[in-house]
This record gives sequence, C-alpha cells and structure tokens, in this order.
Amino acid sequence: MTEYPLAGHFLKFAVLGYPIKHSKSPKIFNFLKDYFEFTNSSSDFSYDFLEIAPEDFLKSTEILKQYDGLNVTSPYKEKVLELSMLKFSKVSPEVEILKAANVLKKSKDKFEAHNTDVYAFKESLENHHVTEMSALVLGSSGGAKAAILGLYQMGIKDIFVKARDYSGFKKFDIPIQAYRDQKPNIVVQATTLGLANTSSNTSSNTSQGEKDLDFFNIDYSNTKISYDLIYSPKKTPFMEISLKNKVPHVMNGESMLALQALKTFEIWFGHQGSKTSNVLEKLKEIL
Repeated sequence: MTEYPLAGHFLKFAVLGYPIKHSKSPKIFNFLKDYFEFTNSSSDFSYDFLEIAPEDFLKSTEILKQYDGLNVTSPYKEKVLELSMLKFSKVSPEVEILKAANVLKKSKDKFEAHNTDVYAFKESLENHHVTEMSALVLGSSGGAKAAILGLYQMGIKDIFVKARDYSGFKKFDIPIQAYRDQKPNIVVQATTLGLANTSSNTSSNTSQGEKDLDFFNIDYSNTKISYDLIYSPKKTPFMEISLKNKVPHVMNGESMLALQALKTFEIWFGHQGSKTSNVLEKLKEIL
C-alpha cells in the first residue's frame, strides 16, 4: 500500500453543484478508493454529494472549508472563485485563463484552485493527431471555453465557434472566429442539448427538442472527428447526427470524465502513473 502526501487523518471530499444527485463522481471516486487500496489506510476518505442551492451559496464558505477537496460543477465553477471569504493559495494557469475551477484542494486554511477540463480534453485526443486540423466548437459554456483552450494549446490555429450568445467570449483571450459555414475537421459539442433527463433529448420526441437539435445542422463533409462532451446518454443526438453524416470517428465524453477523475486524484494525493488503459476502461464501465 502506497502512502500519499495528503494523509494522516480521515479525509472528506465531495462534488459541489446544484442540482447534483445525477453526478457519477461519488461512484467514480469510491471505485478509485478501492482500486488504489485506500480503505483502512491513513489516506482513507469519504466522498459525497454537496448540493447547495444558489440562494445559499454566498453563505456556504464555512461548509466548503469542512472538506479536504472538492470537485466543482455547474453552476459554481466560476462562482466559487468569487467567494471573498474563501482564500486561495494557488490558482493554476488554466483557472487564470478560464476564470473557472472544477477542483479544489485544501492546503492548511486555504485552497488550491485547479481546472482539469483542459488536461482531460487534450489527453482524450492525444492519439488523433489533430494539430493540423481546423475545429468548430458548439456552445459558449465553460466546457466550450476549456475545449477551445485545449485545441489552441494543441496547436490548432483555425478555431470556429457557433453559439446563440457570444457575450461570454468578450474577455476570452484565445483567438476564435464565428462559424460561417466553414467545413471543420473536428466538431466539439459543448452545449447541454441531448443531455439525459433534459427536454432536448430526442427520447422525449418533443417539437421543441427537434427545433433545438437544428443547432447541429452544419456542414460535416470534411469532418474527421465529432466529439460530444456529454457522457450520458452514451449515444447522444449529436453523435447520431454525426453518424448519419458519415463522420469517421464519433465519441462521447466518457474518456474525458475518466481522465478528469484521475487528474483530480493526482492533484489531491500526488498519485502519478495512474493513467493506465486498465483503470480507464474500468472507469468507463461504471459510467
């Protein structure tokens, strides 16, 4: 059994968001606890849901301080950095650029703020040789911005964006262009359209859902990779549209989610070398 730097007492972790009960994070991290044999060691930990309603969030600082680390999801990735009573000893370069954090690590009475979205996105595409490609990102969410930053860091120069609202990109320093019927090599779907348990899921068969899915009507004739950041359902409406348009490689967000979890593990425990095909495949099985 390996001992880890963040050890010495029973540790508390949670996923913070609202709503949050749909999150797979507790299942993932409890699996990793068993996989890396943390139970009955000095590094043993619990991992729970932490659901805080938006109207209560500004008063939640003392609650957050009770945890040794947090995964942060919607709608708090940006808001958690704005809590004036929550002090940060370290802010990663990705957090500085995106103004959003999805992993917090307690360091004495302060927190480190990290963003694993960019890392996981890039790692999930590492075998696809995308550097010389052009890319289109659908949406203006935090996930969209992380994908744009990842694509830019991978050397992609032509990055197009299709969004209903471009205001969120005003202070975003990564060079992008508005979509004007270009023929991208990669299309990244970063909206909530098609997310399980939403009205835009095609299984609801609503006219509003069909209208929403018109957003995916683009020219796929030169597309080599379609990447939906959603991981539930496993085959999303965007993926189905891409397959109908004969896109050679169509993928969902499972690999990205698994890689995010492993990167979080590394941040919290200093556990490196965990990105093996074995553990990645086992993580995908439980998603």
